[in-house]
Amino acid sequence: MSSPDSSLAEQAKAGDLEAMNQLVAEHHAAITRLLWRFARSHADLEDLVQETFLRMVRGLPAWRPQQPFAHWLLWIATNTG
Repeated sequence: MSSPDSSLAEQAKAGDLEAMNQLVAEHHAAITRLLWRFARSHADLEDLVQETFLRMVRGLPAWRPQQPFAHWLLWIATNTG
């Protein structure tokens, strides 16, 4: 049984913009909290968050459903930070 994130990620991988928007909305707060430790200002934080989600979109073709989506996204955020 797949998680809701996995279903959304599969849809986003297929080009569904609404699914991408839902993933961003669902994970925005957690990503922001994680990246705050890397930021020196609110502007830096906003840039890091935006870059993380851009990398998520670019990386979706490489995401595998066997990976928990949230862990994969947090890994991207940590590397971005």
